[in-house]
Amino acid sequence: MPEFGADDFGPGCRLLQEQLHRAFWQEWPSECCGAVFRHPNGSWTFQPLRNVTEGDPLSSFEADPLQVLRICRKADRSGGRVGAWVHSHPRQSGACSVADLSAFWARKQWLWPEMSQGILHLNAQEQVCLALYGPSTDPQSPQPSWQGPLTHLTG
Repeated sequence: MPEFGADDFGPGCRLLQEQLHRAFWQEWPSECCGAVFRHPNGSWTFQPLRNVTEGDPLSSFEADPLQVLRICRKADRSGGRVGAWVHSHPRQSGACSVADLSAFWARKQWLWPEMSQGILHLNAQEQVCLALYGPSTDPQSPQPSWQGPLTHLTG
């Protein structure tokens, strides 16, 4: 099954966009993190996870490992799946940071089969945007496989 991507994240995905937008601003100026979950009926929702970083939460995150385990178990039990892990760059672009590069790839190998990684960020107009990275992204010069504003709020 392919990773979560642009085909799944369109204008018809209003609930997911609202959840991502809310999570970004609820945690701002700290980084938020969470999982995009696909339900057996095909719908997508965002499940926020606690940022338990021991570093500076304004510039780093670590998803609560117990919550990660719970959402993975939920996927197994329900027939759903985690389609993407998402975190925010509250004061940066959607470009991969050095920490992101090491969390997404190991020796040029994508670490998350059938999943995407998403970075929420603000554009120049201060709209919350999502940049998606996946297995087809070149780790030497990572460009998002899809990037754009949360459309239900912009038009």
